[in-house]
Amino acid sequence: MPGDVSASSIEGLDHDHLVVFAVELLARVDRLGVELSEARAANDRLVADVEKLRPQKGKNSENSSKPSSTDDLAERKRQAEERKKHADKKAAAGKRPKGKQRGGAGFGPKLSPDPDKVIDHVPDACSGCGGDLSDADDEVSARRQVIDLPVPAPVITEHRAHRADGVRAGISPPVRSRPRCAPR
Repeated sequence: MPGDVSASSIEGLDHDHLVVFAVELLARVDRLGVELSEARAANDRLVADVEKLRPQKGKNSENSSKPSSTDDLAERKRQAEERKKHADKKAAAGKRPKGKQRGGAGFGPKLSPDPDKVIDHVPDACSGCGGDLSDADDEVSARRQVIDLPVPAPVITEHRAHRADGVRAGISPPVRSRPRCAPR
């Protein structure tokens, strides 16, 4: 009855019906109060859960220590697209060989202006036609220097201990190979 009651319908009720109506309204208010308390408790639990999860928002396997298996599907798709875009960009640029690239500055030793030995490599014949080049004017087209370290030669030192007869009683004191630095 309280759900479908209007102000005009209440005016026409007698005293007994008004008492019943008031009791039903009070019971309904009590039920709504209990429901409201339960809803507030559920809301408090949800707010606490959100506060626990808030620090994790935005974290994934790329920017934290989380394993990649914990990434959601959207994050995995984003990472796959980023990897594909990077691979496409690398392929478009062309694969470069390992090591120093041509045209870059070298880091080797500088050429010596006065090397100890110079060996000229002059061609005898033209590499194209095979003609004789003994009378042709030539010029240095490239230089390179090789630095060879000398082979270490062993130095052999022989140490000889000498003995001499003493003046008295023919006793020869031992001769030390090197003198003592300090008395014992």
